Formats: sequence, C-alpha cells, structure tokens
Amino acid sequence: MTALEDTLNPFDHLMLGDAQAYLERREARVLPKVEQLMAADPRLPFISAYVMAGDLVRADEVIELLRDGKVTWDQAEMMTGSYGRLDLRARAYTEALIDKEQAIEDLPAAWRGGDPDDTDPRFLGLWRMAFKANRHRTVRDRKGAPIPSIRGSGELVRIYRGQDEGAPFGIAWSLSKATARKFANGAATRERNRGGVVYAAKVERKHILGYCVERGENEVIVDPANLQQVTMV
Repeated sequence: MTALEDTLNPFDHLMLGDAQAYLERREARVLPKVEQLMAADPRLPFISAYVMAGDLVRADEVIELLRDGKVTWDQAEMMTGSYGRLDLRARAYTEALIDKEQAIEDLPAAWRGGDPDDTDPRFLGLWRMAFKANRHRTVRDRKGAPIPSIRGSGELVRIYRGQDEGAPFGIAWSLSKATARKFANGAATRERNRGGVVYAAKVERKHILGYCVERGENEVIVDPANLQQVTMV
C-alpha cells in the first residue's frame, strides 16, 4: 500500500484514480443487475430495481476490499447499502472472511437495517446459526420482548405474510395482518397497490427463530418448512 493509500478512508479506495472511470465501471455493473432483478420480477419499478442493484454492486466492491484486507468488517458493513448488507454478510462468512460470531452478531439489528430477499436460503442459514447459538431460543431484537400468546392455540402461533400470489414463501412473517397487507401492497419494493395477497399460517412457538419488534412490524422469522395450516385470507 502506498503512502497515499494509507491516508484514504474505505470509501476513497473504491474511487482511487479516475472518479469518472469508476462511475462508468460501476454503471456497467449495475445495469445488468437491474435487468436480472426486473426479469425475475417484471412488476418491480425501475427505480427500486436500480437502488437494489446499486446496493448489490456495492457489496461486490466491498467484498473485494475485504478480501484484500483494505477494510475491517465493521467498515465493510457500514459501506454497504441496505439491500446488499445481508448478502455481504453471507458471502463473507462463506469465504471465511468473518467467523461465525461475526456472521450472527446482532443479527436482528442487521436484519432490521437491511432489505434482504428473504427467500434466499443463505439468510435462513444465518438465523438457524443464531438460534442455535442462543441455545435454541428465539433471537429477539429487544431483550425480553414476549411473543404474544394466541388464545386457545396452545403452542401454535398464527402468523401472516403479504406477497405475490403463488410466489415462494420467505422466512419473514408477522403477527400483524395489517403489516402483512402493507407488504402485499408492495412495501418491500417501495411500491403502492402491487396487488399481492395475504397468507395466514400457524407455526409452533419452538420453531420461531427470530422475533423483531423495533420497526413496529411484529416480525417473526420462521423456516417455511415448519408452516402449518397455510391459507389465503
């Protein structure tokens, strides 16, 4: 590393040299990802796809810096946009750039601060690791936050999810039907009136991997394989 590079902050490393050339290279990497995202979800607005793609490209750039030892893990997470943050965490762990403790450290906050594709099996893997490390107890973003009981249901908890009809189920559900309705209408992709549907299901309390309340969504993290009595409501 040169004396000049020693004085740079992590963001400067990405643009070392010709800033215009960097921006052109970045755009060349972003647009193909926009096309991929919109091909996978034709109803995704271009602006949403562009922001998501930009975050994923930034994750690509940052992981290169992490591999080269130019940034710390804390800096790497700070530099990555919300949609790419969990992707970065999963990739860094897979490549042994971070250890298990770093991969699951404060996972509820990382999840809350990101906008991940919750159908990605790597993220279910992170939650399973955190659940196991927490002695098979629900991982919570607010210490002691109780999961409300459902009268008459014993250990079964009713949960809801808003999404496109027939799409694969992800791991993020809610105790609130109103929250699920917002996601059915496009909250996850910054849309309105997307025209999705709300599903209801039941899950055994012991299978709830995570419970996040700080965003006001009463979010529960579950493996879709453990869902019971799934219906559209």
